[in-house]
Amino acid sequence: MTFQQDQRLIERLLDMQRCRHLEEFATVGSDQVCRSAIYRPCDGYVPRAFGGAKRTLEDVKLVIVSNGPAWPIQDESYSGNPEEDLRSLLGDRYINSEPHSIHVNLKLFLDLVFPCERGLENQLKRVWMTNSVHCTFEGEAKMSDRKRCANANLFRQIELFSNPVVVLAGSKPQLILSDLLSAFPYIRVVKCHSFSKPFPKGKAFAESSWCEAADRVKALIAQH
Repeated sequence: MTFQQDQRLIERLLDMQRCRHLEEFATVGSDQVCRSAIYRPCDGYVPRAFGGAKRTLEDVKLVIVSNGPAWPIQDESYSGNPEEDLRSLLGDRYINSEPHSIHVNLKLFLDLVFPCERGLENQLKRVWMTNSVHCTFEGEAKMSDRKRCANANLFRQIELFSNPVVVLAGSKPQLILSDLLSAFPYIRVVKCHSFSKPFPKGKAFAESSWCEAADRVKALIAQH
């Protein structure tokens, strides 16, 4: 099986599967360890929840950054072999299966941003979907963990793309905004509500946020 993503991105995702900040792979005595991050492949706990960029790196116009992966679903399991696991994590079967399927709100957002490219398969050539942290944490990820993961993984992904618009979806990814701007001073950033299901009273606000963000993203893409 050949990956659809560029080999440079694949190499960074493979590195992330054995991230040096996970306790299992950290240098002995290192103080740069995400100690609350869970790594247990047989139970579904690996760095995960990313996808897209299914053509060239230059085709990617949008990077969507969400919070991070939640708890694994029943029977989700991995081998601990980075390449084998990455094939599952990037595969269509994984991304389209329930309940891994892309959230209906994210699909709505992609339709708003790319109205002439209906269909998830076409949209996944133009977007890279990722997270501010890539592991599930016991409790909430600490700010130090969030910054550490962003520098080690998220920013190394973003730098591969050619001047993408970056959407920070939700309050947790927006915590790393200053670090993102320090790493990429000229990056174009749009903030919006998380794509997770909003509470009923907040639905109108969330939908308005997504529509406004989509309009802004389209305008920024058109400028480049």
